[in-house]
Amino acid sequence: MTPKIAFFSCPSCESKNIGVISTHRILSTLETVRYRKCRDCDHKWYSVQPPEIPVEKWQVEWSQDFKDKVKILGTKL
Repeated sequence: MTPKIAFFSCPSCESKNIGVISTHRILSTLETVRYRKCRDCDHKWYSVQPPEIPVEKWQVEWSQDFKDKVKILGTKL
């Protein structure tokens, strides 16, 4: 089975009912590793979040309603 890229859903059953068992930060790469568990099928897996990258105020463009829709713009010319 090809692994699925899952953002906040179980890669086994695609449920959104998941929890985080533990969270660890890798200091050498600044990545965050989370051990997750699906509350519906009990599947457990790891996820890795890359380090956060600061952006300038001009690089962020919000939607008109400011609800969960943001676009990161390219570099300033």
